[in-house]
Amino acid sequence: MNRVKQVGNITLGILILGLIGCGDSSSSVNELEEATPQGLEEESQDGSEAAETEEEIVPEDTLAPEEEGDIAAPEVVIEEGELPKGDTRFVEVNGVQREFRLQVPDTIPEGGRPILITVHGGGESDGTYPYPQESLFYNRSEDEGYIVAHPLALLVGDNEGAWQLNTTPDTTQDMEFMIAMLDDIEANFVVNPKRIYASGYSLGSMFTYEIACQMNNRVAAIATYAGSMPVSPTYCDMTNDIAIMHIHGFNDTIIPYSDSWNWKAWDSVGEMMSIPQLVEYWQNKHNCQDDSESESDSSVHQVYSSCDGDTRVEHHRLLGVGHEWPDNIEGVSTHQIVWEFVRDFSTP
Repeated sequence: MNRVKQVGNITLGILILGLIGCGDSSSSVNELEEATPQGLEEESQDGSEAAETEEEIVPEDTLAPEEEGDIAAPEVVIEEGELPKGDTRFVEVNGVQREFRLQVPDTIPEGGRPILITVHGGGESDGTYPYPQESLFYNRSEDEGYIVAHPLALLVGDNEGAWQLNTTPDTTQDMEFMIAMLDDIEANFVVNPKRIYASGYSLGSMFTYEIACQMNNRVAAIATYAGSMPVSPTYCDMTNDIAIMHIHGFNDTIIPYSDSWNWKAWDSVGEMMSIPQLVEYWQNKHNCQDDSESESDSSVHQVYSSCDGDTRVEHHRLLGVGHEWPDNIEGVSTHQIVWEFVRDFSTP
């Protein structure tokens, strides 16, 4: 039985850690501090970047091959427009008040509204915790009738100011927050509990894999960018198989594409998977029988199908792209690719 399934009773032994990353909308991501495999660097109060440059803090032997660096992504700019006003809501988790933003569309599809959780990256300093292309996700939610739930990180224990990874029975605050947030939404709005999804960026991507491992009894699919997961996760059992899409820049110097690495800042996390390891892990876990691949000058798209539970594992390798969330993949807005993948799946 999946442990998190019992977390409502807080008997759960879950796992989340506080890793790397940086979260921001695609238009302002360069203004934020990047986190590295050696630890999380914080922005100064005035928003200026830390003195160390990205080049100075990149782990040795983790840079993507230079020959791919000259390949540029398509020059397509996706205009976001104004950000719809979402409500701020609060839930209490073991005596700690946690906060999330909620965008609830007027439309109620047949069967109730799906829920998309968007998990921001680390390194924020102003408390707003934006998500890449946040307004595009919100505006599309108005058209298609899905709720966007945007949880905000909080320093609770040894999580370096963001999300806990490789959760143990003593580090369940963030996972219990996810459960309490979903319980609150389901209790107050018309939703479809079989169509709950999650997307994450950077450290948020890593935490989204915690959700995949801990909450697959409740979450049907995830689609993330620029993250990874531990080589030896403490807990990752399947109550239900969960659809996985991972998107990653081949030239990412923050979360390296081709090599595994050790996150020095928190020993309990341990060695992190390379992206080929990550994709293979989920392909094998779901016993996928078929695979296909398509390639262009700027990306490679791998699809693993005929998987257990009618799920699918997909991977977009973006050539010439680094850690920043991309506006588009092959001319299609990234937020659209994320939503159109997850919306196909539901829990039993």
